[in-house]
Amino acid sequence: MPWLLGLVLIPALLALLATVTPFGKRDEVESDLALKSQNALAAAGISGADVRMDGVVANVSGVPAGQIDAARGAVESVDGVWSASVAGGPAGDTAGTDSTGPNASSAPASSANPVPPAPGVPMKADLKDGSVVLSGAVPDEAARAALVASATQAAGGRPVVDQLTVTPGATLPLPAAELGKAVGILGTAPGDRGVSWDGDTVTLSGSVPTEQDKAAAEQAATAMAGGAKIDNKLTVAAPPVDKAAVQQQINALIAAQPITFQPNSATLTPAGENTVQQIAPLLKGVSIEVGGHIADAPGNDSVDGQQLSDQRAATVQSRLAQLGVAADRITAKGYGSTKPVAPNNTAAGQAANRRVEIVVL
Repeated sequence: MPWLLGLVLIPALLALLATVTPFGKRDEVESDLALKSQNALAAAGISGADVRMDGVVANVSGVPAGQIDAARGAVESVDGVWSASVAGGPAGDTAGTDSTGPNASSAPASSANPVPPAPGVPMKADLKDGSVVLSGAVPDEAARAALVASATQAAGGRPVVDQLTVTPGATLPLPAAELGKAVGILGTAPGDRGVSWDGDTVTLSGSVPTEQDKAAAEQAATAMAGGAKIDNKLTVAAPPVDKAAVQQQINALIAAQPITFQPNSATLTPAGENTVQQIAPLLKGVSIEVGGHIADAPGNDSVDGQQLSDQRAATVQSRLAQLGVAADRITAKGYGSTKPVAPNNTAAGQAANRRVEIVVL
């Protein structure tokens, strides 16, 4: 009878191990077998279990109820392990023990210590560089296919990267076809972020451009998750400003209507005021230099060109600050007539040289 043979062989093996292996060496062998057994469990998708070796017999605890057979098979596949005694429940708990060894009990788990159900496996959908990455464990290939298909439909045209693993016994918080719709919680705003569903908690992480985007993500998660707790860890961070695009917009406005002043003064004309008002909303999140320039008009000694260019730059700086541009992001500088853009010997050239430039830094 095989079990009787086991009763004879296992003690013999343990005795042999104790006889021929020095105490320190035996500890080293047991540690090596325990480590290999832990690696085998991890490869099988079984986490949280504890392995303790008694010679060549592995005592495994903390295995989810639905994965006891898989855990036993994984450990007994390790070269050098004779048999595995596997227990469900928290590590160290013997309730639900299942073993192939001679001391295995066929008695069911006590009703006072029921075997817990297989735990839910965290599912994640992360938006990274414009792609949606799915990760976590699903119980079978059918669930995997249904989740990927649903996520692809909810991704709004963004590519879906499948990093899911199939782990028998894994549980999902929703049917796979419904769970894939969680991708929609990520929204369409720029930025990297993710949604993770672990048991009864849905966690939102990453960044969004506005408080409205943050609130919308939480609202979408609440609607989908039912009674699950929503842990909203999203941060509000405006996306990087495209400085080149802002500069092009500023240049286009000034080309259409230059920032002009009353003759020989730092008082804006109505047209100049209108241009400044159109430019102000473009300057959020950027630092600028306002440069004042005048024409070197021969014979006009009544005007201090350097002083006038300083004053005109300062006028535009002050007006932009009044319109809501952060004052510490504006530098004003007068250049006098040192940087002409046209000859000063014509009226048109002088008009071109009398200008205010706004440069994005």
